[in-house]
Amino acid sequence: MSGNPITKQQVNLYMSYRKDHKQTIAAAQAGISVRTARRIESGNIQP
Repeated sequence: MSGNPITKQQVNLYMSYRKDHKQTIAAAQAGISVRTARRIESGNIQP
């Protein structure tokens, strides 16, 4: 795994943006990649 680990705050921020926006937009606003966003939604992420 490369890059910096995401924080709980980023996960919460992503989930709040996800309510109103598409996955790609919400990920960009939270400062995470779309792939990480997919991992969050599938439950395979451990911040």
